[in-house]
Amino acid sequence: LGYHTEDCVGNRSWWYDNLHPEDASATLSKMETLAEHDHHVHEYRFKKLDGTFVWIHDDLRLIRDNEGEPVEFIGSWLDVTGQKQAEEAKIEAVQELEEQKALSMRADRLRSLGEMAAGMAHELNQPLVGVRGVAEHTLIGLQRGWKLSEDNLKDRVTTIIDQADRMVHIIQHIRMFAREAGK
Repeated sequence: LGYHTEDCVGNRSWWYDNLHPEDASATLSKMETLAEHDHHVHEYRFKKLDGTFVWIHDDLRLIRDNEGEPVEFIGSWLDVTGQKQAEEAKIEAVQELEEQKALSMRADRLRSLGEMAAGMAHELNQPLVGVRGVAEHTLIGLQRGWKLSEDNLKDRVTTIIDQADRMVHIIQHIRMFAREAGK
């Protein structure tokens, strides 16, 4: 950490003063439980002499005298900054991977939706062309004074209704698919 031993040993205020502000209250509250458990392991950020912070894995034990009274603390510190940075990098990588998966899934859905829309357009276009063709032919015939028999006119209107029913059937299937996909 860069400090001289005489600055640190036996100087609790040195330790308190160099705790990272965001970690201080949690670390201090953990220290309060030391008297109950005689052992404390905690990770927190601590300021080096140069002013930068490192992550410390603190393994602290309370030493008691023969009467059970606390005498001193003995502990060991391990700089785990590299591990913490690796953990953060892993978390970021996992998040980025999840975002990429989500984007890929969206792209797949859009591609599938596009293919489905093209298929629907084709399926609806066929009966629609038939309906329009029969209706236009009938209208042209009426405008030109063709004599259409009642049976011929019924056949044409029946064709239009059948093709419209085919389109309704296709749309019902699409709606049912959409509802099930929503579940």
